[in-house]
Amino acid sequence: MALFNDVPKTAKEQEKRLFEAAQFILETSVRARSKGILELETVSTDALPVSAQSKVIIKRLFDALIECVDLSDLSDIARYSITASETVCSSDSEKLAMMMIAEGIVSIQQGAHPRVIGWKLASMLGDELGAKLLSVLDDWMSQFFAKYVRKEAAVDVSNGAVHVSSVEDILFLDDKSIHDFSAANPDVLVPAIAFADDEIKQKVLRCVSPDEKERIEKELSAIEKPTLDCREKLVTLLRSYLRETGENLRDYLCE
Repeated sequence: MALFNDVPKTAKEQEKRLFEAAQFILETSVRARSKGILELETVSTDALPVSAQSKVIIKRLFDALIECVDLSDLSDIARYSITASETVCSSDSEKLAMMMIAEGIVSIQQGAHPRVIGWKLASMLGDELGAKLLSVLDDWMSQFFAKYVRKEAAVDVSNGAVHVSSVEDILFLDDKSIHDFSAANPDVLVPAIAFADDEIKQKVLRCVSPDEKERIEKELSAIEKPTLDCREKLVTLLRSYLRETGENLRDYLCE
């Protein structure tokens, strides 16, 4: 559910401030998704184009997020902090930037995928700026994933080093999605992650049933060499899954 029923209308001259706010919260969401919420203790708001009082509010919201404040309480704190602040309400562009950041922080608490947060933010910007944000979203995500998500090393296939497609996108699925994805694609998933980073394997094992975990561990131990075809197929399936999830969300937001 959206935090704010009404958002200020956007204008072209507000683009720089609003896009900087969007970049800030999207990078923060990728960081939290890959490293954990406690990683946000070191988030800096110094470069944000908002007032000193707005930065105090942002810091308060991050503190509440890190302290695992209940979602409904965090939503209330975010909503009241912005709507009741005379400083934040002094200009439409600052108010909207703060609404976007607040919406992003609450979405992080909900466990939303960073791309989903990006689509939410774009939906707050109106037609022109929203479309422009969507047009750069994939490039931003690629930059942030590269910065915060550990890449897999090249593996030895057919007596030579072959750089395979990364399976890192699985780190950005929530637990239920991994459970569902694993159940739907067992023949591809297990061989694809056999020689992946331990972080990826542990993420998968944490999200399946005890019986499924035992089966996967047994199959993983029996695999003796990397399987390039399965890894590439897994990447294709993951991207298809994320694209389908995103289309469903955008349909929902546009209803």
